[in-house]
Amino acid sequence: MVELVYKPISSIYKLILVTVVVVPLLGVFIALLQVWSNFAGWRDVSLFIMLYFCTMYGVTIGDHRLFTHRSFVASRPLKWALGILSCFGWQGAPIPWTADHIFHHTHSDTVSDIHSPHNEESIFRGLVFAHFGWLFSGKQADPRVYAKHLLTDSDVVLISKFYPVWLVLSLLIPFLIGGWTGLLWGGLVRIAVVHHVTWSINSICHVFGAQTFATNDESRDNLLVAAVSGGEGNHNGHHAIPRSARHALWARHWWQWILFDSSYVVIRLFARLGLASEVQHSSDELVATKLRRS
Repeated sequence: MVELVYKPISSIYKLILVTVVVVPLLGVFIALLQVWSNFAGWRDVSLFIMLYFCTMYGVTIGDHRLFTHRSFVASRPLKWALGILSCFGWQGAPIPWTADHIFHHTHSDTVSDIHSPHNEESIFRGLVFAHFGWLFSGKQADPRVYAKHLLTDSDVVLISKFYPVWLVLSLLIPFLIGGWTGLLWGGLVRIAVVHHVTWSINSICHVFGAQTFATNDESRDNLLVAAVSGGEGNHNGHHAIPRSARHALWARHWWQWILFDSSYVVIRLFARLGLASEVQHSSDELVATKLRRS
């Protein structure tokens, strides 16, 4: 049963969405001018890299593999850290993020999918819609149906409730560390890059890439997206075994995991440190059953 909430798209809501999408891109433009003028320092670049990976892992490990698919169990401090860092990505609080993503898996690439690129008149329009256009559609999955497990988790409820606080903190921290250029690189540029990398999983990874595994959708494994997204670009493998903490199902060597599924490597590190347990490892036997038969 399709359970969608249609939010009225008021002028204020549109303005907020445009601001969230456009302002970080303006930050990228200013940063490029700064680089061109030789004003960017190693501190700014280092701050960007550090906060980029912290934010990306908050989204990929926190929102996606922990809250949505329950690929492992996190200790309470780790759950809070991942939940707050996921909010640093400016993509919504954990509960609505999870509801939308579970809805996507339930209706992937059907006419009901919340952000499929295959429901528009042309593939170009579909890519734009799947990338960020769907944010303006007013469609939102009902958390009471698609994120019930989080509504009873007091920690995640509190993290989601204080979402605006984490947004402010995501800009305040780089400003306190690096001043205005820190805010530019560690704040706006970071948010813009995280936005478009994660949105590429909705768009690019449903159009371009390999389909090694049998699924009922158009999900693809795209190694370029995987390399910059902590492994999320292994989207076909993920749709084949959604609960697996390992997305690069094809990988057999440690260096392949580090390059193309670093989120899985970090989860294993958390487990070694006693911060994570019950990690859902996909066995080679299970992976073999999911291979596409030609």
